[in-house]
Amino acid sequence: MQSTQRVEGMNSVFKRLIDRYSTLCELFHDIEKRIKMENFKDEFTAWNDIQYNNSLNSTTKFFPNIEIVLTRYLFPESYTLQYQQIKDSFMYDVQLIEDYTAISDDFEETTIDAKECNLESLLEDVGESSISELWEVKYAFPGSKSCNYIALLKDGSHLCTCLYIISRGLVCRHFFKILRASNNAKFNIALIASRWHKDDIGNNVKISNNSSTCSFSYI
Repeated sequence: MQSTQRVEGMNSVFKRLIDRYSTLCELFHDIEKRIKMENFKDEFTAWNDIQYNNSLNSTTKFFPNIEIVLTRYLFPESYTLQYQQIKDSFMYDVQLIEDYTAISDDFEETTIDAKECNLESLLEDVGESSISELWEVKYAFPGSKSCNYIALLKDGSHLCTCLYIISRGLVCRHFFKILRASNNAKFNIALIASRWHKDDIGNNVKISNNSSTCSFSYI
């Protein structure tokens, strides 16, 4: 029954296409375009499934101690939300930005999007002297142009142009990607808004994580 309905649906699409175009050449190019689009969607879905399954296995491997701390301090609901950000971090690529000035100059010469506006404000607010490293974070899927920027500050904190830590009170996926790439990136349970905590944190746990190991210190 479903097969018959699918064939009828395709026949309806082809009929509309034939009515729309005056030549077979135009019809052929439109059908070819639609097939390429469907193939692209299938490839993206398959790639996304692979990345997601890999992230499930990698989360425990790369962030074992962070996972323990999150379980200890967060409510189950907030733990789930934060853990999802960690899993999603494996679907991104990062690049260290060496020259902040070049980015600032680009703002004046090109049309900028909201993320770049946030970065410009970020650089103005904290000042270059307070920044330890500046990173660009891009979705790993080929052809993706969307990106965010993360500034690692010398006081151990960080800022991201996604503003997730401000809007949701949780640490974003982009930062967890940087946590694996930079020795200057540090995770602290106090980064997560207190409304998500089970109890007040007496001894903050600070975790520096650049591989499968974490070093703990108390502040």
